[in-house]
Amino acid sequence: MPRRSWEKKLKWAKTMNSEPNGLENAKGERLVTSANRPDGAIDSAQIRQQVRDVFEI
Repeated sequence: MPRRSWEKKLKWAKTMNSEPNGLENAKGERLVTSANRPDGAIDSAQIRQQVRDVFEI
């Protein structure tokens, strides 16, 4: 995702009291983010583990 697009979405999330990979907001919502590897690929195993960690499953 282009940097400007990400920055716009991050700004919107903060207006909803959500921080990337932070705690739940007052509505019980949580923003979980991931990043591509430097070569542009995704690490699906890392993303699965991140989801398990964040949601304690």
